[in-house]
Amino acid sequence: CWSIKEERRKLKIKKIKKPGFKVATVPIIYYKNNNLNRYRFGISVSKKTCNAVNRNKLKRQVRNIVDNYKNIYSKTKDYIIIIRKSCLNEAYSVLEDNLGNLLQKLEKEFKNEEK
Repeated sequence: CWSIKEERRKLKIKKIKKPGFKVATVPIIYYKNNNLNRYRFGISVSKKTCNAVNRNKLKRQVRNIVDNYKNIYSKTKDYIIIIRKSCLNEAYSVLEDNLGNLLQKLEKEFKNEEK
C-alpha cells in the first residue's frame, strides 16, 4: 500500500539523482543545487541491505553524523545519502569518520567553486 507522501518522496529523489552529481564511496552521496535558503538531506537504505531494525539503526546513525557536521553544509544544496550493505558491518566511529571526511571534502569543493 503506497501513500501519496511516499510517491512524492520517490519523485523528489529521482529529480535530484538524475541531473545532480554523484560522489561514489561506501555511502554514496548525490547532491544538487536548490533555490531554497537551506540544505536538505535524504537518507536511503535499501530493503535488500538488512531488516527494518538494522535499516533504522543505520539511518539514525547517519542522521546523527549529519547533525554533528551541520555547520559546514552549503545552504543551497539537496543531499541524498545512500547507505550500502558494507556500512552494516562497520562500527559507528568508522562510519562517522568516512562520512564526515566525505562531507568536509564536498564542502571544500563547493567553496572553491564559489570563489
